[in-house]
Amino acid sequence: MSNLTGQLRQVTANINDKMAATTQFTMEKMGNRSNTTEPQEMRIKHQRVESLRLHLKDIYKRITKIGKLSQVGIEEGKLLAEAFRQTEDYADDPLLFNCLKKISEFQSVMEDLRSGLNQLLTSQISVPMEQFVKSDVREARYAKKKFDRVRLTYETSVNALKNVSKKQKVNLNKVLEAEERRNETKKQFEFIGEETMEMIDLALEKNSFLMLETLGLFVDSYKIYFDHGSEMLKNMQVIVEESRSAIAERKKNYEEQLALHQLNNLKRKEKVDRAKILSSRGKVVFGVSLTDIKERDNALYPPVIDQMIRAILRQDLNAEGIFRISPSKTLMDEVKEKIDTGKTVDFSTLSDRHIAPGLLKSFLRDLPEPLLTFNLYEQWIQLAEFQFHHVFIERAKYLISELPEANRKLFMEILSMCNDITKHSDKNLMSAKSLSIVLTPNLLYQRAEHLDPKDMVSQMAAANESVAMLIEHFQEIIDSSAVELSTITRRQSASFSAGSGTPIGVRRASVSKPAVPKLALTVPVSDSLSLSPRSRALVSPRTLMSVPSIEKLPPPPPPPMPPGAWVKTSIK
Repeated sequence: MSNLTGQLRQVTANINDKMAATTQFTMEKMGNRSNTTEPQEMRIKHQRVESLRLHLKDIYKRITKIGKLSQVGIEEGKLLAEAFRQTEDYADDPLLFNCLKKISEFQSVMEDLRSGLNQLLTSQISVPMEQFVKSDVREARYAKKKFDRVRLTYETSVNALKNVSKKQKVNLNKVLEAEERRNETKKQFEFIGEETMEMIDLALEKNSFLMLETLGLFVDSYKIYFDHGSEMLKNMQVIVEESRSAIAERKKNYEEQLALHQLNNLKRKEKVDRAKILSSRGKVVFGVSLTDIKERDNALYPPVIDQMIRAILRQDLNAEGIFRISPSKTLMDEVKEKIDTGKTVDFSTLSDRHIAPGLLKSFLRDLPEPLLTFNLYEQWIQLAEFQFHHVFIERAKYLISELPEANRKLFMEILSMCNDITKHSDKNLMSAKSLSIVLTPNLLYQRAEHLDPKDMVSQMAAANESVAMLIEHFQEIIDSSAVELSTITRRQSASFSAGSGTPIGVRRASVSKPAVPKLALTVPVSDSLSLSPRSRALVSPRTLMSVPSIEKLPPPPPPPMPPGAWVKTSIK
C-alpha cells in the first residue's frame, strides 16, 4: 500500500512539474516572466544558429530557383542554336553559310556550359548547404529544445521547494521530497546544458569552414564556365574577323542599291496618275513639262509658280526650316488639286506657311525632265570643281545660258529667292548648303538608265555643292553678266509691303568686277510676255529694252591663272 502511495505521489509530482513548466514557457513567450536560468552564452549562440539556418536556407533555395529558371533559358538557347543551324537558304553564300554554322555550334556549347554551371552550383553548394541545415543545425536546435524542457522542469522544482518552505505549517516530508526533486532536475539541467552547448558550438564551427569552402566552390564553378567560354570565343574570333572584312563591301553595295531605289521612286511618284487624270481639263500644272505649258498657255512656266515664290518671300524669312519642314500633306493635296483644276489660290490665307515651299518642290520634282536638264548633268556636277573664283563665275554663266529659256528664267527666279532666304540664315538656319540639300534632288538628277550606283553618292554630293555655290554667289553671277529680267521684276514685287502696292524703282545691273568682263546683251520687248501682269506693269518698255539678260553663250576659254589667284569658293 505504501508503494502504491509513493507511485501516486511521483506521478502527481511529474504532472505538476509539466504543468508548471508549460506555464513558465507560456509566460516567457508572452514576456510576463524572464528566463533566469538559461546561460547568456547559450542564448546568444542559439540566436546565431537560428539566423544561420534562415540565411543558409535563403541561399540554397535561391540557387535552386535560379537553376530552374535558367533551365528554361537553356532550352530556349538550344532552340536558338537550332534556328542558326537552318542554313539551307544561304547555301549560295559560303561565308554566311559557314558563319551561321559556327554560331550554331557556339550557341549550343555555351548552353551546355550553362547547364554544367547549374549542376555544379546545385551539387557543390545547394545540396551540401541543405544537408548541413537538415542535419547539424537541426540537431543543435533539437538539443536546445530538449534543454529548454529540462530547464523549465528545473525551474519548476525550484519554485515548488520555495512554495513548500514558505507555508506556516511546514511539512518536513514534503520539503524533503521537493528538495530531492530539485536536486535531480538540477543534475539533468547541468548535464543537458553542457551537451546542448557542445552541439551548438559544433554546428557554428562546422558552418565557419563549410561556408568558406562553399564560396570557393561557387567561384570555381564560374571559373570553369568562363574559362571554357573564353576558349570558345577565341575560336569564334577568326570567323568574326572574316565576316567583318566582308561587311564594308556588302554595306556599300546595299547603300548604292538603296540610293538607286529611292531615286527611281522619286521619278515614279505621282507622275502618271496626276497627269493622266487631269490632262483632259487642260489646266494641269504639276507633272507637265515646261515645253507643253508654253504651247498650251503661251507662258514660260505657270504664273502660279511666281505666286508661290512671292508668297515664300513675303512670309517671315527669319522663321526656321523654309523648304526643310514638310507641310500638312492633306492641306497640300487640297491646294494642289485646286491649282490643277484652275482654281485661284490665295497663299496668304493658308494656315500652313510651308505649303508654298512644298508645292514649289513638288512642281520641280514632278517635271518630266529636271529643270537643269539631263544633257547638262555632267557639267553641272563638275561646276564645283573649278578652283578659281572667276573661272567658276564664267562657267556658271555659260551653263545657265545653255538652259532652255523657260528653264533658265525659272532657275534664276529660284536662285534669287534662295539668295534672299540665306540672308536670314542666322535665324532661319537655311544656309546655301542647307537649301541645296533639300532643293538639288528636285533640280538635278540623271536618267535612270545612266545611273551608276558606285558613283551615285559622290555625284549627289557634287550636285549639292554646285547648287550651293550658285545660291551663295548668285549676286556676283548676275552683276557680272546683267540682271535677269524676270528676277528684277519679281524681286521688286517681293519688296512691296503687304498692302501698300508701292513699287521700288527698277534696279539696274551693277558694275561688274574688273576681273570679270560684263556681258552687255539686250532683251527684246517680246520677252516681257513671260512676265506676270503685275511685273509688266512695273517695268516700262524702255526699261525692258535696256536691261540685259543671260542668253546662250559660247563656252568660255580657260582664263590664265592670275598672280595671287585665290582659293576655291567656300560654302556657308
